[in-house]
Amino acid sequence: MSRERWSNIETLFEKPGANYKRLRNVFAYGWGGFSSGGAHIARFVGGIEHSRHHVGGDLPFDPIPAAKQRMAVQFLKDRIWAPSTFEFDASLINKLQPERMPDFNWSVYQMERIDYPLHQRILSTQARPLWHIYNPTTLHRLSDIALHYAPGADVYSMTEVFQDVRRAIWTPEVTGPQNISSTRRNLQRAHLDIVIKLVTDKKLKVPEDARTLARVDLHTLKGAISNALGSGSLDTITRGHLQESLARIDAAMQADMSYKM
Repeated sequence: MSRERWSNIETLFEKPGANYKRLRNVFAYGWGGFSSGGAHIARFVGGIEHSRHHVGGDLPFDPIPAAKQRMAVQFLKDRIWAPSTFEFDASLINKLQPERMPDFNWSVYQMERIDYPLHQRILSTQARPLWHIYNPTTLHRLSDIALHYAPGADVYSMTEVFQDVRRAIWTPEVTGPQNISSTRRNLQRAHLDIVIKLVTDKKLKVPEDARTLARVDLHTLKGAISNALGSGSLDTITRGHLQESLARIDAAMQADMSYKM
């Protein structure tokens, strides 16, 4: 629905002589589907259905099937995190003018900028599922969830979750390697922020397996980024982004080793 709204926005709401503010308002409404949709889909990861059944009925807890959890992460990869998910024509972006007349809330004087903050909006939408997946409660559930399944049942393990999310956000850029877009760089920084925090913040109450897997992510990314930097085909900003990411990984690993010793 959001995509349909965006694809028709100029046809339906751009009328000669009308204020462009309506295009901006309708464009802003379109983000709701992606933001809430991504957040709801992320809840399938490590999810457990709960009902208040009494003895004699169904069991109160029923873990989400592993296949459905994998589908959720694949959905996020294809529809929320993909590099091409939020690409707009410059002609549309340059029409997103806000209302400049004061209202009862004096909103016009509270705006930081009048052009549309596209990078901020994209990042907040893409990062929201990450916050849920790496939330301590979700990580503890992923640690316990194997115990909720019958012996031999398919389990979407915490190991798979960390691996799938890392690959969704850093591949194919660092394995290609290839130049990385500005929105993709922001998403990679957000993911790296979370993984580094898992490793270095000892006050964060998460399972130790989560810290272990976060260290695996850092080691894996370090190797992939080092290989990518060996390519001579990267543009300046991509190379700078990868160098910065590598420096942050080295600092986090060094801080973690110092803590252990």
